Amino acid sequence: MPQSAPAPDDADPTPTERELELAALEPWRSREDADWIDRDDAETAVVPRVLTPEEEDRNERLRLRGQLGRLAEAGDFAAIADLTGHPIDLVAADRAIVAAVRENRLDLVAKHCGLASTMDLRRAAPKAANDNRPAYPGIVSSREFIAGFVPPDYHVDHVAQAGFLYSVTAMTGTGKTAVMLLLAALTGVGGSLGEHEVRKGRVLYLAGENPDDARMRWIAMSHHVGFDVDTIDVHFVPGSFDIAGLMERIRADVETLGAVDMIVVDTSAAYFLGDDENSNTALGQHARTMRGLTTLPGRPVVFVACHPTKNAEPTNLQPRGGGAFIAEVDGNLTLTRSGALVKLHWQGKHRGPDFEPLWFAMEPVSAPALVDSKGRNVPTVMAVSLAGPTGNLHGVIQDVPPAKPTARGIALDHLREAIRTVGITPPSPDISGGAMVVAADTWRDKCYAADGSATQAAKQKSFVRAKTALVSSGDVVEFGQWVWIP
Repeated sequence: MPQSAPAPDDADPTPTERELELAALEPWRSREDADWIDRDDAETAVVPRVLTPEEEDRNERLRLRGQLGRLAEAGDFAAIADLTGHPIDLVAADRAIVAAVRENRLDLVAKHCGLASTMDLRRAAPKAANDNRPAYPGIVSSREFIAGFVPPDYHVDHVAQAGFLYSVTAMTGTGKTAVMLLLAALTGVGGSLGEHEVRKGRVLYLAGENPDDARMRWIAMSHHVGFDVDTIDVHFVPGSFDIAGLMERIRADVETLGAVDMIVVDTSAAYFLGDDENSNTALGQHARTMRGLTTLPGRPVVFVACHPTKNAEPTNLQPRGGGAFIAEVDGNLTLTRSGALVKLHWQGKHRGPDFEPLWFAMEPVSAPALVDSKGRNVPTVMAVSLAGPTGNLHGVIQDVPPAKPTARGIALDHLREAIRTVGITPPSPDISGGAMVVAADTWRDKCYAADGSATQAAKQKSFVRAKTALVSSGDVVEFGQWVWIP
């Protein structure tokens, strides 16, 4: 292989194709590739030298490995096959990579690249600096535009769509697990929630937070709902694990099952492997991992049971991660207690038409098969679907008392109204996301006007406190004089 020599002073400063190629590989220089030799560093050393043939070969292998990784990520197997005619002498590992890619075995590609999984391969693949910017789709006619319409495909009629990701946010003890298990049972046997039909299908339930509690509830439900635990098409994964790292294993297991129609993640916190559960950035990435479950065979609807943000109030239930988490889901379903009942509705975001709240009773139950080591009945709780806000289930259901509004919830309602009536397109290029904005002073004035009984000082204190809480939780974004709801 020819050796490089120091460039003369009058050399063309334009980078060569080779230099551009090496620069493009920069994101692939990992700690394991610490023996990479940079030609520019070698040539500008105190004692100039050229790269040895061995060093050039090492760089070529690293370049090829990076190129293979990028092509594997893109699924461009024809281009990868062309690389088998590359002029350098491929080392055994690189030959193995090419062979693995030709067989569409990305797991072996990752292994030969020294990575733990294909998810690591995807994360390692170099991306352009502006890779997060959507490509220009081009101008289409009205006919072409409406041709892309996909009719809504509901799993729970008018509530949750197949292939969508929903957070189900509620305070501890409200009934997240009970409602999710009921929805799993209704999917397994076919049924409805009030007037909302539930599609019959296969369920995968990730019982990460408390699998023993889920087992007891499921035993009791089989007795009271009337399904056979041996034959119902509901499947469980007990205990938490790394969903992102094991996504390909999950995909293979789902393929073995024959696809799934619904997945429950119970709970988000049980599967969050980050260091800070209050980090919006980390929780946003966690939500993107949850969305990956919707791509599994069967295009399932995915429900992720979530704990709310700190100091959450019933009128403002958002999953931990706030706006960053909500931005990644298709809807934030919420469960709130109203007297003896639990109400399922939504807050913050719901893609699709609104729906009337669904109501549940939390019934203490037991079952002949649910006993302790001495044969005594073990009580547990199951959710019972109701057709409306009132009923008479064993005499425990009462009329629903109205929830007391909070200052933060009232302030957020006033901001929604201000945006609806006087909101404008963002006047600054630094404000992105397509949200309508209003001046913070406009929001303040609406809050002041609605609080007619308070003094000016009390109004100011209440507004500042509510605004600070909403901005801190991510429910409201403030930029300069503008505010908006993400």
